[in-house]
Amino acid sequence: MKNNICYLTITEYQLFIGSEHYYGALRCNGEKVEVNHKMSEKEATYLNNKDFKSPRSFYKKGMETMRFATYESVIDKGLKLYKKVFPNAKVLLLGNPAYIEPMEVLSASKEIREKTSLMHLQHCEYMEKYREEGMDEKADKLYKEFKKILEQL
Repeated sequence: MKNNICYLTITEYQLFIGSEHYYGALRCNGEKVEVNHKMSEKEATYLNNKDFKSPRSFYKKGMETMRFATYESVIDKGLKLYKKVFPNAKVLLLGNPAYIEPMEVLSASKEIREKTSLMHLQHCEYMEKYREEGMDEKADKLYKEFKKILEQL
């Protein structure tokens, strides 16, 4: 199962008030690859002004960085990168490989996307209503269905 499945894990850095960065890592077959991008001039200037209060400082256009300004930009870069790094991967999931729960499918065959798209939404709904009677059983059934689909890859 693991050989064909990659995960994009996104973490958010908000230790200090005003911090606003996201980091991404692709995980597949026990390997981890950090998601990087090259800074634009606008991004470098913004970060220099924000971090050092000076437009002439550390960050330069074209520098590689793991720091992303938005959650969506990590996803965009992860989608572009995962097949280059893991060419045999058949699925890219948004989430942590330590969990076997219905995750958002970022990239997969049409068949897999159709089978799993509603599962992720149902999982989110179940988590909101977690304490309600019978939700544990519904969630367990959903997890088993999702796992079965992934095992067929």
